[in-house]
Amino acid sequence: MNAVPSTRRLIAAPNGATDVSPGVGKADLFDTGLVKLWRGYARRSVLRHPIRAILTFVLLFGASAFFALSSTKVYLVTTNLTAKLDVVSAVANPNRSQTLANVKPILNADALITADDNLKKLMVQANLVARYNRNEPKLAKWKRKLFLGKDPDPKAREDEVLRLLRGGVSAKADQTSDSVTISVLWNDAVQARDIAVEAQKNFLSDRRNAEVQPIKDALRLIDEKRTIAVQNVESLRMQLGIPADSREPLPESSPLKDALAQQQTLSNRKLDAELELASTETGFKYRYSEVRPPEVPLAPVKGSLKLIVLGLILASAAAVAVAVAADTRKGAIIEPWQVTRKLNLPVLAELKRP
Repeated sequence: MNAVPSTRRLIAAPNGATDVSPGVGKADLFDTGLVKLWRGYARRSVLRHPIRAILTFVLLFGASAFFALSSTKVYLVTTNLTAKLDVVSAVANPNRSQTLANVKPILNADALITADDNLKKLMVQANLVARYNRNEPKLAKWKRKLFLGKDPDPKAREDEVLRLLRGGVSAKADQTSDSVTISVLWNDAVQARDIAVEAQKNFLSDRRNAEVQPIKDALRLIDEKRTIAVQNVESLRMQLGIPADSREPLPESSPLKDALAQQQTLSNRKLDAELELASTETGFKYRYSEVRPPEVPLAPVKGSLKLIVLGLILASAAAVAVAVAADTRKGAIIEPWQVTRKLNLPVLAELKRP
């Protein structure tokens, strides 16, 4: 094993001699004393190779700082909606259909919010393309200028923003608590809040249409059938010569009596549908509760400060590792404890080189 030049000389006793160096002895790999020895060894390695350590630290920390300052900050905005019991419809229309009463308020909420059609609406509502052009991340701008050398056309920019929305907008529906959580990851805090607000509005609008529009369609269908039934009654009255204000009872087998019964049934169904529509539209105002409103985040979840701190730690560790490697790569003996640990020889004295 080689020895290296040093400012001191180590004098070792032969095997079997008494070790006069206090606190140094043979220990296993996980001995705490050995850990302390290596820690001191690493510190002194930096002092023995200051130029290597400083160059390594400066290069790595400079590269990490450059990457951190040019990287995109990411902000997280989360909002939560919880569905409540439809009390208005239940009270206003006690005879409502059980099918309507069992409508799931957050059914497929996650798929609805993250659908491409909804994301394209978000782009327009939040004016994301124009805002992205004004606040394009530096790293993305440099990469575009380096590889493309020109600004992208409007369609390509829309596709890029849509791709970012696909990765940045997510939703999670909890059927147990009837709640939906919308999360937005974006490179601008205010834009992230605006996207969450518009996503919430779109979800509520889509849910309102999903609950109200079928009732409107059913009401229109009932009204069409009722109009036909009224025309049928009027036609039968003219054929039988019975005026509309006649109070004479109709025979059981009279087709006019059956037509009048059908007209009355459809009229009752129309009234029920109109009541259901009115109660659903009114009750939707109280259908959802905003548990956590979207707010502008104060700090990014991924930002330059965290990356700089991480770069500082990694650069420091790399600088120490390079200095230690310079001492250990050739198996050289540098310090007294290496004599006792590796050669199993006690150190009798330590002399400084003249």
